[in-house]
Amino acid sequence: MYAYGVIRETHVACKTVVVGNLTLGGVGKTPFIGWLTNHCLELGLKPGLISRGYKGKQQQSLYVPTASNDFRQRAKNFRNADKYRKFNDEAIEHALRFPTIPHFLGANRVKVARALLAQHPEVNVLLLDDAFQHRRIARDFNILILDALNPFGGGRVVPSGFLREPLSGMSRANAILLNRADLIPQSERERIRSEVEKTASNVAWAEIAQRPRRVIRYQKSISQTEETTSIALTQKIDFWDWKASSASKKSFVAFCGLGAPQGFQKTLENEKLDVRQFIPFPDHCVYSPEYYDQLLLEAKRVDAQAF
Repeated sequence: MYAYGVIRETHVACKTVVVGNLTLGGVGKTPFIGWLTNHCLELGLKPGLISRGYKGKQQQSLYVPTASNDFRQRAKNFRNADKYRKFNDEAIEHALRFPTIPHFLGANRVKVARALLAQHPEVNVLLLDDAFQHRRIARDFNILILDALNPFGGGRVVPSGFLREPLSGMSRANAILLNRADLIPQSERERIRSEVEKTASNVAWAEIAQRPRRVIRYQKSISQTEETTSIALTQKIDFWDWKASSASKKSFVAFCGLGAPQGFQKTLENEKLDVRQFIPFPDHCVYSPEYYDQLLLEAKRVDAQAF
């Protein structure tokens, strides 16, 4: 009905850029939105973020970043303040990385976008996370991300496949990005692109990869009475410095809570780390004591030295 104009898209008073995907599960949208936000800042733009707040307890309210510019202080604030716990993990991640960028959450993207622009009139570009299928809000540019490990979701929509909509939806994209392109051969990348061109012949095309940037080392808290002590005892290490050290030669149990855990697993394999066991937890996992117990038991079983 949107395609034939029976239902009209609603414009908001700002340029809008949508980042989305066709398949269920993670394709790497969150890291890319982070890259895109930073790119906008480098261009001198004033971006604002809009997302649904998937699996967050709060679905319709403003996300207020803490004013502190210190990462450790912001992390402490998020762990201590009940008001932040109602937001999903992606919202907290964006706020930690971009404390001055307004980020509004809600299922009604039009209402949320208008609220953001009313309170932050300086914003001149809205970045909409996971809104490719949310046709109600008009967009100036559509970015579609495909996962190189499962680009077309079996060619069928749910429940018989993993597509959110038919592959014909690719024709709405202005740019299509093949993420994790480094994890498949060149011949496979060319095959995927030729399939895309059958539906979206004039679309801009790019192949991108995700690489590790840093390792965060957590040390045991001296005092168990303060919940946030362990946060203050973290150490950021450049990944390549870490890779050259003896620490990277340890044996590991690896785990994640991602929509597409195989991408993370492949990345670890590419870095030739000694991963004795890989445990995929549910997407947007909230790590309970039972999960910690499971990790410790697995580490002991496979004689791993670190996680």
